[in-house]
This record gives sequence, structure tokens and C-alpha cells, in this order.
Amino acid sequence: PIEDIYDRLEIYSLRSQTMQEKRDTIEHVIKVKQPDIVFIDGIVDLLADFNDVKASQELIERLMQLSTKEVVGKDVAIVCVLHTNKNSEDNNMRGHLGTMLQQKAASTFMVTKSNGIFTVTNTESRCGEVPSWSFCYDDDDNIVDATANVAELQALQKQKKQEEKQKKSEATKQQRSDKLLQIVREHGNSIKRSVLHEELKNLLKLGRSSVDNLINKCVKEQRIQITNEMVMVSGMANPTTTSTLFGNC
Repeated sequence: PIEDIYDRLEIYSLRSQTMQEKRDTIEHVIKVKQPDIVFIDGIVDLLADFNDVKASQELIERLMQLSTKEVVGKDVAIVCVLHTNKNSEDNNMRGHLGTMLQQKAASTFMVTKSNGIFTVTNTESRCGEVPSWSFCYDDDDNIVDATANVAELQALQKQKKQEEKQKKSEATKQQRSDKLLQIVREHGNSIKRSVLHEELKNLLKLGRSSVDNLINKCVKEQRIQITNEMVMVSGMANPTTTSTLFGNC
């Protein structure tokens, strides 16, 4: 039940341990705790070379023994996580370890991700085949079942990414415009276009055309105006200063 899952779930971080210490810890916990199910993420860290046939065989055989009532005292389901090959045309699990694991596993599942939707597919099974299912995460990092409407959720995820990208782009443009105005003001609200161009190029790491587009954008938005190649902040062009002296006559 979801309400008491954390009372029944124990997590062990083995990152600081050596390879042998990891194996010893897993075996000790399984024998002492006698859990219903164990997840090993990832099994590749339990041997030196996942292409070593003998080492892979010995590891898988030991895990098979640890899943039995004869060795542990009860039957235990052991789930191993292993990446597939990086070649897009070869989705097999990596190395001889993956080959051995696939030969001995009761069921094999592949997890793929597309536009923020994770889909789990039962690729091999000695028992009944499990239908594929999908899930994703909402804004609060809660898991959402996406099995029934994958296409719809993928479309929403894609739209959300596009909106976030657009917001980020607009924020960047605004920051660049503000920086342009800052430079003009630092030069007494009047600066040669060529000087402004060079400062923007060096400060923002932009190319010539990008700087030209930025300047033209600020002109179009009436944030600056250009007269005789002099750039001024709008409303501050040709300022007239009037001084009044008050005193005793």
C-alpha cells in the first residue's frame, strides 16, 4: 500500500564501498533482512569487467543462489539494472554480463524515454508477458501513470518544453537589452554606435550580426535612438540643463 511504502522500503547507498564490499553488503542484507524483492542499481559495479565471461557467470550464479529459500531462508526476487549498448541499432544489455543476465532472468524489461515519458516494455519472459506501461513526473516530482494517454502526455511535455525554451530565450533577450542600456548610461547616455557594438560583442560574446540585431531591436522598442551614429537612451537625447540660482538680492 502506498501509505506505508516507506515503512517497508530500505535503501542502502554503496557508492563509497569497494566492489567486493558491495557484494558482501548485498549478500549480508539479503540473508539478514530476507526481503521480498531486491533492486540492484547497477549490477555492473559488482565486477571489474562486464565482458569477462567467467566473472559474469560467477556473479549471476551467486545472485541466483541468493534468490533461493535454500540459501536465504525464503524465495527472494532480485531485480538487476543494467544499461543497454550505446549503439542505437543494438538494444541488448551490455557485455557478457548482459548476455548471461538475459539467459538466466525470469523476465527482462526495457525502459525507454521520449519527451519526458518513460515506457517499460517486457521484452523477454519465462512466465506470462506483462503489458507495457508508461509513467512521467509532474511539477512536484510525483509519479503520474501515463499508460492510457501516452501520446497526449508526450504532446503536453513537448509543449511545456517549447514554452520553457521560449521563456528562457525571452529572458536572455531582456538581459542583453538591459546590458546595452547600462553601457549607454555608463558613457553619459551617449555613445558611438561603433564603440557600443564592440563593447557588446566582447561582453556578451556575440557575433556582429547578433549585436546588430540587438541594437535594432532596442531601436524598434524605442529604448534607444540613433542620431548621426550616436546611440542615446530614448528620452535622454540632447538633454537641456536649466540651472536656477536662489540667493539674497
